[in-house]
Amino acid sequence: MDRICNSSGIKLLDICQSTDLRIVNGRLGSDAGVGQFTFMSATGQSLIDYVIISQDIFPIVTAFVVHELHPCSSHVPIQINLKVNYKIPESPDETIYVDRLKWDESKSDEFVQQMASNTSTLNNIVDRIVSSECDFNQGVSDFVNVLYTTSFQIYGTSKPIGRVNKTRSRKYKSPWFTNECELARRELKRANKIYAKNRSTAARNCVVSKRKMYSAAKRRARAKFRSEQKSRLHNYAKLQPQLYWQEIKKIRGSNKTTSRLTSDDFYTHFKNLYSSENIFVNENVERELEAEAENLRNVEQLDCNFSIQEVGAAIRSLKRGKSSGEDSLIPEIFIATSTILSPIICRLFNYMFENSIYPDCWTRGIIVPVPKLGSPHDVNNYRGISVFSKIFSLILDSRLRKWAEENTVLSECQFGFREKRGTVDCIFVLTSIINNIIFREKKKNVLCIRRFPKSV
Repeated sequence: MDRICNSSGIKLLDICQSTDLRIVNGRLGSDAGVGQFTFMSATGQSLIDYVIISQDIFPIVTAFVVHELHPCSSHVPIQINLKVNYKIPESPDETIYVDRLKWDESKSDEFVQQMASNTSTLNNIVDRIVSSECDFNQGVSDFVNVLYTTSFQIYGTSKPIGRVNKTRSRKYKSPWFTNECELARRELKRANKIYAKNRSTAARNCVVSKRKMYSAAKRRARAKFRSEQKSRLHNYAKLQPQLYWQEIKKIRGSNKTTSRLTSDDFYTHFKNLYSSENIFVNENVERELEAEAENLRNVEQLDCNFSIQEVGAAIRSLKRGKSSGEDSLIPEIFIATSTILSPIICRLFNYMFENSIYPDCWTRGIIVPVPKLGSPHDVNNYRGISVFSKIFSLILDSRLRKWAEENTVLSECQFGFREKRGTVDCIFVLTSIINNIIFREKKKNVLCIRRFPKSV
């Protein structure tokens, strides 16, 4: 028991008396009449950590415990239990499983053979669509179902999205926690047990020494892990971007925030995103388009049918590791079977292009609840994804980009969404202009920067 009361202790007692508060230490639980020390260092030990409550709360205190010395601190953990009438809501025990495709490169040869055996089925579906023997939307849906069924036979898995009871393999899960740290932790724990039985000065000094060794071991392990992690990120950023972002997700994993947005918020946002009320109209641009309408009416480069090479190039430009859309088809499915699917998809796309039709299933996208940038509570930071329709969009985008560059449609001041131009080039040009005005022409300049929150 600590019987010494310094000036700070006297002030604390004065505060308790004036506010009708009471110190729990030494009054309740296993510490009643004992008043165990709550701080221990190489210079001594004392009671400086308190639990202070109102006297009205004393009846609902069921336990008060002063634990053994914590390995990571000179202060002893204190525990107080209160009995309150609060019912914890029960969470559902049922785990919901969702089917998904998980790519495995080792099975790609088997998948290509399986897809090749279904070529006739896919061609028959496209034939029925082109000849109008079936409903267009139903035909596209049948086409997607054949692709998904074939893919699921090889790459199909079931992912739990409900409550999952996970067992922890070990207490310390930090990736930097090494065997050296574990040995130092055991030594400290053993010293704590000895001190609990024999509270001598020698035992206390041993605990302090072991605690310093444990802290030093953790610092070394943490520093080594961070150094290796930086090296991995540096190499991944240049050679393997997919692994780079996987590593970033692991680092950010402990900082996940729960969004307050509901499914109704997403539905309303994406329903109204491209409504007539949100259409952006620039009168100057509209007048220029009307003036050039006759010249743009028949552009062979834009109006000709798609080629198999164009479809293949669009498929190869897809990025691996991206999420699937409502059709559940991942990009790797198309990339692996590009030579098989390109001729079939080309026929389907040409029929759509010639008849100016678009399947309803491609107008729907899945909202992935992970914000790209900004606050997770802002619905504007979320995007819809549909991989299959992206191939069609990539072909149109490639044609428009090529035509615009060859015909100098775009202004030289535009750097965004153009190949071989980026933010670095724009900053370099802007900096050169500013330096030329200030240091050579000796003039003043005014710079106006307009930041758009997002691009639609």
